[in-house]
Amino acid sequence: MREQIGDSLTAELGPTLEYIGRQLKEIWWEENGSYLTAEERDANKKTPMATSDDVSHIAINVGNRQIALSRSDETKPAVSIPFGQADRLTQASLPKDWMMKALYQFIIDCDGGDTTYAQQVADFINQWIDIATIDNGEGSIKIDKDKLPAPSAEVFTTELVDSHKRKTRSRAKGSTSFNISLSVSVNDDVPLRIPVKTTGFTAPLGMDDAPTAPSPTVRHPSHAVEAEETGSNGDVFPVPVEADPSLSTNALLVDDEWKASGVLREIIGIEPLTKGAIRKAVADRVPEPMWVAELERMVRAGEVISTGERRSTRYTMCEVSA
Repeated sequence: MREQIGDSLTAELGPTLEYIGRQLKEIWWEENGSYLTAEERDANKKTPMATSDDVSHIAINVGNRQIALSRSDETKPAVSIPFGQADRLTQASLPKDWMMKALYQFIIDCDGGDTTYAQQVADFINQWIDIATIDNGEGSIKIDKDKLPAPSAEVFTTELVDSHKRKTRSRAKGSTSFNISLSVSVNDDVPLRIPVKTTGFTAPLGMDDAPTAPSPTVRHPSHAVEAEETGSNGDVFPVPVEADPSLSTNALLVDDEWKASGVLREIIGIEPLTKGAIRKAVADRVPEPMWVAELERMVRAGEVISTGERRSTRYTMCEVSA
């Protein structure tokens, strides 16, 4: 699964799907859920409340991959949901700190206000807790109750402790069992993921007259050489409003080569992309005839490497060493 999902496995994927699943589960239980008592569950003989044999209609699109579901064992349901428990006993959390302080106070009161014996009791308890404490060396510890000494009046003291417990009957959902398999397919026409914006600034909300940050000049690598030879600064190539893709594509490239090249260099990296993926990433930033022509020029110039044929062609940026 990890290898199949590839770069589409992002930090938000698991938590987001978990959140959606939890919401849908609650809605279904509110509308269809049923709870049985212990006697009713015994009479039901573990028959599930609901089952589903087909999960093929469920698919999850993640980046350029699709996760499809199917039943693993054809003799068993794909999903089985048991009845809920109508009589589950739930115990309230005891105010342990208050209880211990109250007991220590009674010890002090029995000694006429002298705290010596209370301190001795606390030291005795702490010594045994230290003995029963287990440190696994990975940042967590536990106290092994089996290593603690048993009170001589264990039955009586146990009854006293149990008398403090408060319980109530509540409802609980059963644990759903799954019998499903996952398969991942790749759609080459979808980009892996829209890159996170890492440039520029975002003004605070509500600020209408925020200053605009200056943008660095985006240049085609060849422009630096041209600027030295011609004395031109090579900075300004405005997008021609009257540009007509039905006319000469070369003319568009002459006037706006830097824009098409800059956008392509922003999108294409060392991760192979199909032309369909590039099309989605470019969107309406550059007319398609313009960026397609510039892509072909960059391939011919060796700036972009293409592999494969037709729809399976992949494009990667050629790494240039300094």
